[in-house]
Amino acid sequence: MDKENTVKKDLTMDECRTLQAEIQALRMQIDRMAGTNKDLIKQNNILKDQVSKLRMGKEELEKLQTQKDDLFSIIIHDIKNPASLIKGLVELLSSYDLNAHEQKEIITDIANTTTKIVRLSQEVTKIISLEAGKIELELDTFNINQVLEDTLRVNQVAANKKNIKLLHDLDPDLPEVTADPQKMQEVFENLISNAIKFNYENGYVRVKTYVENRHVIVAVSDNGQGLSETDIKKAFSKATKLSAKPTGGESSTGLGLWIIKKIVERHQGRVWVKSALSKGSTFYASIPLHWELEEEDDAE
Repeated sequence: MDKENTVKKDLTMDECRTLQAEIQALRMQIDRMAGTNKDLIKQNNILKDQVSKLRMGKEELEKLQTQKDDLFSIIIHDIKNPASLIKGLVELLSSYDLNAHEQKEIITDIANTTTKIVRLSQEVTKIISLEAGKIELELDTFNINQVLEDTLRVNQVAANKKNIKLLHDLDPDLPEVTADPQKMQEVFENLISNAIKFNYENGYVRVKTYVENRHVIVAVSDNGQGLSETDIKKAFSKATKLSAKPTGGESSTGLGLWIIKKIVERHQGRVWVKSALSKGSTFYASIPLHWELEEEDDAE
């Protein structure tokens, strides 16, 4: 009987050990499952973040596409109007018996309108280039004052029409810079023509150059409408129409300042504006005296 009890006891101990081993294995399996579950939760959160980013990216792309569509709609509209005007002028020129003076006036209007279309078309080309993140620079060493003097001379006719004085305070000792002279002329043309466009008759536009912190600074000031704080914050954004309006019926696409910003930043410079409503504005462009041209990132 004692022997039988001993066997039963041994069997019970074996069963206990087996059970304990199974429990231990089960615990280890549970621990592994818990670890796997943590990994799954982590991966799930990562996937959620990725989905969220993709959704935001998609929304941002859709927003940018809408902005681009709106942008080109503005330009196409601005091109269509002068194109229609040319058509009407040509019909007038061919349909009536006009004297030499009248013919000359119409031909002058056609030439001016054609110039406007060419300028708008050039802006479209610039936008496509800038959107692709590619601004090709042809660098040269030159004096910015010379480019400004040429630009002021070109804009003298527009200033005369509104009896606006073009003043200049150009530093005679201004050092030369290494930059793309044609791109710089685009910058100065936009700044000076805008100052004329948004200024009142009998006003003034002053262009000043000086050196500060190893940068050549170009400042274009006017005594026109000025900008609000809200306008100042968005002045260099793409296709932004500010509250100030051209005072002589001139057209504006809202692209000029954005193009200026892109060109100056490509030269590793910066742009900014100081202004107040009814107190005029001063737009600044800063170009470093010494810098290295870096290849643009295609993903920019």
